[in-house]
Amino acid sequence: MKIVTVILLLAFILCSQEIANVEASGCVFWRCNSDCIRRRYRGGICQGILNNRYCYCLS
Repeated sequence: MKIVTVILLLAFILCSQEIANVEASGCVFWRCNSDCIRRRYRGGICQGILNNRYCYCLS
């Protein structure tokens, strides 16, 4: 049981770091996607490189 707990904890830490990296780059996928859907687009994706990322809505 302890092994499962350790694996889940490590997975959570790795996912948290990935989310932090995406937020630091200027575009958060979940926020971009939901904002575009709210504006009646099919969805949204983050485009660009490193710190120059922006939200692009799919028509």
